[in-house]
Amino acid sequence: FWLVDQHLKQRTPPLGNSLDRAVSRAVPLVFGSILLVLIVSLGMLLLVLPGIYWGIRLAFTLCAIVLEDKGATEGLGYSWNLVRGRWWGVFWAFLAVGLIFGIAILISFSVGGILGDTLGAAVVGNAAATAVAPILDIYTVLLFRSLQQLQAQAA
Repeated sequence: FWLVDQHLKQRTPPLGNSLDRAVSRAVPLVFGSILLVLIVSLGMLLLVLPGIYWGIRLAFTLCAIVLEDKGATEGLGYSWNLVRGRWWGVFWAFLAVGLIFGIAILISFSVGGILGDTLGAAVVGNAAATAVAPILDIYTVLLFRSLQQLQAQAA
């Protein structure tokens, strides 16, 4: 997230700075990730819809931790407030990109299956998921920064 954000700001930090940044944010990121998974999982157990709702409201927790130097619980609150009043827009934005990437990954698994074995399908599918992950991160940072601009304009 940080490297994407630096690129958007037209800065090119050395790789060492990126690694230092990652290490300095590791504890809040791990703790924030655990809290995020627990909250969304609890929501999924409560008839799925609360999990989807909470997942969208908290989708920018990790961005807040990395890009805004928030702690784990602060990141949850930041994301919750950032999405306030824009839940449906964020939902549709993530659904659209999720469907596109989901279809690409399913096609990759199918191609792997055509090659003849389960291992081939797993390898090709995982390679596709690995290739798609950075694009999803870029999309998330762009959406995060766009929501911040909208929030600033509204204020």
